[in-house]
Amino acid sequence: MKPESSSYRFLGQICTRITDGTHQTPNYQDQGVIFISAKNIKDGQLDFADRKYITCEEHQFLTKSAKPTPGDLLLTKSGSLGDVAIIPELNFEFSIFESLALLKPRRDLVDSNYLYQYIRSPEAARHFHGITTGLAVKHLHLGDLRKLKVFLPSLERQREITEQLSTWETAIQKTEQLIAAKERRLHSLYQKLFGL
Repeated sequence: MKPESSSYRFLGQICTRITDGTHQTPNYQDQGVIFISAKNIKDGQLDFADRKYITCEEHQFLTKSAKPTPGDLLLTKSGSLGDVAIIPELNFEFSIFESLALLKPRRDLVDSNYLYQYIRSPEAARHFHGITTGLAVKHLHLGDLRKLKVFLPSLERQREITEQLSTWETAIQKTEQLIAAKERRLHSLYQKLFGL
């Protein structure tokens, strides 16, 4: 059954803040506070392996209006569009470049894990595809991002949906790993049987 339109809210209505990182290239350092961009979102996770550093003073300046905190979401808005990750509990702070949008969900309305799953849905992908600009490098504008319609059941139902999707994702990952292992075994057999 198709959800009633009244069950939808705009992303801008269910977040206390939607912003992006600095539009100016920082003065990079050999060490200091971690600085990341869209390339640091990989497979729904934050990946800090390829990182840059800025001074503590610049970090404090850049995060005056909005500091990334656990439970917030980071969304790629330049290049590879719509990749998203939830900020986990970390023992360090970091700053972001303009290629990342920072979403601060209203915890009384939306569960961060549910919003993460919804942003990864085909419905959200269609929205992103329809509002992107740029010929060579695609971009999402924050104003258009705020207009994403999000299906919003109760918090309890959100958590049920998240659990169901997570179970399926885990099963798919295990299947993919099994297929990859069998392909490696088949390749080994080809080499052994045909002397390749």
